[in-house]
Amino acid sequence: MKKDSRNKSRKKPFGSSSSHSPRSSGTRSGGRPGANRSERQSGFRSERNSDSRPERASNFRDERPSRYQSEKPRRQTEKPSNFRSESDSDFRAERTDSRSERPARFRSEKPSGFRREKGAGFRSERSPKAPVRSADQHRPKPQQTQKVPKGGELIYGIHPIVELLKAKRRKINSVYTTNPTPKAWEQIAALLPSYVPVNYVTRDSLFSIAQTTDHQGVVGWAQPFVFRRKFFDATKQKNLVMLDGIQDSRNLGAIIRSAYCTNADGIIIINKGGAPLNASAIKSSAGLAEHVEIYQASSAYAAAQELKKAGYTIYLATFKGESALTVNYQQPMCMVIGGEGFGISRDIFDMGIHVTLPQKTAEISYNASVAAGILLFLAATKNKNI
Repeated sequence: MKKDSRNKSRKKPFGSSSSHSPRSSGTRSGGRPGANRSERQSGFRSERNSDSRPERASNFRDERPSRYQSEKPRRQTEKPSNFRSESDSDFRAERTDSRSERPARFRSEKPSGFRREKGAGFRSERSPKAPVRSADQHRPKPQQTQKVPKGGELIYGIHPIVELLKAKRRKINSVYTTNPTPKAWEQIAALLPSYVPVNYVTRDSLFSIAQTTDHQGVVGWAQPFVFRRKFFDATKQKNLVMLDGIQDSRNLGAIIRSAYCTNADGIIIINKGGAPLNASAIKSSAGLAEHVEIYQASSAYAAAQELKKAGYTIYLATFKGESALTVNYQQPMCMVIGGEGFGISRDIFDMGIHVTLPQKTAEISYNASVAAGILLFLAATKNKNI
């Protein structure tokens, strides 16, 4: 008999209505005897727990999210376009009230007392006599550009134009200056031919022509620079300077100026990788490029071959060479100045005598134009050219 009672007290199927089930028995605190599963799902609770737990509504199914509701959605009837319910009007009224309460910086309405006119901004009604600007007056005026004469080259600055007129190697086509004229205009006016037109413009127009502020109030258009066509003769031109890869036009002009001051007979510039002889270079030379013979070579190696063939002694400015103070510069000679970044080209590195300027430490170096001026001065003083 004990065996049978044990078997009966074992696990019973779920949902059994036996009084021994813990779900239906009244042994738990707060439970109600005889409460079955359907009563618990309906949301009824005992009066004993009514104070501690709020009663659940019987229609809790409608409060659940829509994805849990199994009822079919109600069919919505189409409303006419001019239909407005009372809730919409109330919402719009509240919206306008809240908009008026916002600060002025958040409002999108136009300021009161102003009206919008075509081609003008907001105009106050209190000042009807205020002038109204047209749309064309608000547009910026186009910048006036000067026509460039065919075959002409730009030149600017007082000294470049003065030296161009003194050298008489090329003609000047036109001149642009300001009104009133610059202080040094009298030097140009005394040398300027009568057939050259003088145009008086603003400083902004001069800047648009020269594309720089270094024009000193005078800009001109001249014929192309005259280069030397034939290579130098060692019996006549005994002191030459070759610029191997000078890339800065201002360094180019400064070296030309030093070459003129040290009585150099000619200058060789390299087209490949070198700076052109433009208006900036002529301005840096103070116009002295107009008095120097300048020859253009295709490459440094081609120029070195021409120098060797003509009988010139080549001196290369490098870091590891003989001191420039003790070198005996033999004429005819050519001093080669390397570029700012790489120095002497590899093609001609073994084609001359290496010369070095003394300096404080080997980690620094002279500027290319400064080194050229020192070397040309030392060679000119030893050979008594100046």
